[in-house]
Amino acid sequence: MGRLGALRYLKQRKEKALQKIRKEEQENCEFYCFLQYEFFRAWTDLKAYANGKGIRIIGDIPLYAALDSADVWAEREEFLLDQEGRPTVVAGCPPDAFSDDGQKWGNPIYDWERMEKEGFSWWRRRMDAAGRLFDIIRLDHFIGFARYYSIPAENENGRNGKWNKGPGRKLTEAIEETLGKNRVIAEDLGVLVPAVKKLLKKTGWLGMRVLLFAFDGNPHNEHLPYNYESQNEVVYTGTHDNETVAGYFAQKTQKELEFAYRYLEIHERRQIPDALIREAYRSSADIVIISLQDLLGLSNEARMNFPSTIGKNWRFLNRFPWRIIIVPIMRSLYILFMMEMGTGSEI
Repeated sequence: MGRLGALRYLKQRKEKALQKIRKEEQENCEFYCFLQYEFFRAWTDLKAYANGKGIRIIGDIPLYAALDSADVWAEREEFLLDQEGRPTVVAGCPPDAFSDDGQKWGNPIYDWERMEKEGFSWWRRRMDAAGRLFDIIRLDHFIGFARYYSIPAENENGRNGKWNKGPGRKLTEAIEETLGKNRVIAEDLGVLVPAVKKLLKKTGWLGMRVLLFAFDGNPHNEHLPYNYESQNEVVYTGTHDNETVAGYFAQKTQKELEFAYRYLEIHERRQIPDALIREAYRSSADIVIISLQDLLGLSNEARMNFPSTIGKNWRFLNRFPWRIIIVPIMRSLYILFMMEMGTGSEI
């Protein structure tokens, strides 16, 4: 058998091919098993230390799995693939105001019908593993739980796809049974159809609000704190995918800034980062999340991530001394929070 034939059998997880590669690559396999063991040991110790200090860790779980992931390779029957392991349809989104062609993400679509018949066992195992790593889990692209967009795999872009009904409440119930209550943040950003809002309300999970999105001049914008419908929200100044607050507003014209100035009761651009942080703490949201970059008022040079790109992402390093600069800032925020709660300011 030639090398290409051997790789084909390995791709298809033929038992003889798996036995052969395990024997030939035994040392490598054991090395990577050791690395995983060391990672999980170190992570468990770190998490225990953080939890002991009253810190809970939030982990991010994408809706879809990558085509070249271990998940798809090891459990092909859970995805809509052909006999060669190639996707028949892939995930994406239709054309919109930001893209005439839509987006073709390329992730294989789950075989939701099969998963439901199996009681969503794959998802239960996935969430159980995530639940051991993290205290709270943010489910990315929650919209896809209610409805998802599929594109024929041979298409070049997001055109000519179609909307499909998602797994809905049956899947969210399986997740709740696995994780327990109060451990999920639903990333519900984007255009929300009634089905998405209805599903989120049924789950009782926390939704997301992002203050960077709030100041488009529309008084009914759902990201403006006075429009929050319940406490069941997590409010961010901006997420890891956004510009920093200072960087975002540095590019706005005076006319575009007028609404923000009026709402925040400030008069200068440089006041916006602190004003947004105060507004987040004054909101009715249950949880407030502020990036260190926004806490320090840093520009876009400190931006964390550029979506749809690879390279210089997640490389921000804090070089400010914690005790001299950051701790006093956090102390003042704590005092502000306690004053807003009416419980005094002693710490």
